[in-house]
Amino acid sequence: MNNDSYTIPGEAPVTVPLRFNMDFAAFVVEEQLDSAIFLVDEQVLKFHPDKFRELRVLSVKSGETAKEFSYVMELAEQLLAMKVQRNDKLVGVGGGVVCDITGFLGATYKRGISFGFVPTTLLAMVDASLGGKNGINIGNHKNMLGTVAQPAFIAYDHSFLSSLPETEWSNGFAEIIKHACIRDTTLFSELEERDIDFYRDNPGRLAELIARNVRIKSGIVSEDVNENGDRKLLNFGHTIGHAVEKLQQTDHGKAISIGMYRDALLSQVTGPFREADRIAAVLLRYRLPVHYNGHADELMHYIANDKKSLSDNSIDYIVLEKIGKGVIKNISLQQLEILLKEQHEPDQHIQIRT
Repeated sequence: MNNDSYTIPGEAPVTVPLRFNMDFAAFVVEEQLDSAIFLVDEQVLKFHPDKFRELRVLSVKSGETAKEFSYVMELAEQLLAMKVQRNDKLVGVGGGVVCDITGFLGATYKRGISFGFVPTTLLAMVDASLGGKNGINIGNHKNMLGTVAQPAFIAYDHSFLSSLPETEWSNGFAEIIKHACIRDTTLFSELEERDIDFYRDNPGRLAELIARNVRIKSGIVSEDVNENGDRKLLNFGHTIGHAVEKLQQTDHGKAISIGMYRDALLSQVTGPFREADRIAAVLLRYRLPVHYNGHADELMHYIANDKKSLSDNSIDYIVLEKIGKGVIKNISLQQLEILLKEQHEPDQHIQIRT
């Protein structure tokens, strides 16, 4: 196993161990988790049943509807029925939905019990499991009820990726491309030269890519856990993306991809950025969409109620100064609506490198 960590500073600093390239069964024994409660995505249980035969398992339904308040309360009632106590541990095994639910329950059940994550999707490995933000949904509004609480550990067993559907590989690469856009020019160039098949066929390079992205996000989070500054950069593509996700009922990564291209276009009219087509080409290379056929009015309805919107009817929006450097720009909601209405669909001449 390869070990690393990130630390949240403060009066009582919190260090989160990162366990890369670990074997799940060995990790359970090493960390004495045999009595923990494992909240496991039902699809993970279906494809990897042998990993959980001797463990206390609570199955979690797949999909975003699992983050509805009523369903999360059902899970809390099951924890009560299992007589889970404050000295017990919760372990979330699944994608971003399971990480959100496990973190939320861990932070609130009996006023807080220890929890950790074993992310099983590429998106969860490089993004959703990191940073301590744990949210559940209120109606159509995403992550409106939540906590900021760090996991006791995050452990990575890449064998779970063997059952990952094709679309989930693309979803994960949406967040990887985001990290490259806001922080890592070299990574962006690497992504331009490679593709999903390359990383799937080269486990060592995939492991390096995952660890690199974990360090990008954990480095940002360590500097700004409460999202008062640079952590906002991680919202690149997400303001529009969350609206698209709800309006089109599409996957998170696909929605964020559309949001990133739209934000790249906004970057071109609000600053010196001129490489939106280059971003679109990379997104298409990783089988992600850039087209959105809806109306700006629909997007603004959700954006106005977004948790990132401020009381003065403005929003701290993320634009690109150049590839590898995101910046925070305060924009009024009125100005944002005007800019969105002026946007056009992607140019048809965008080329994907081969």
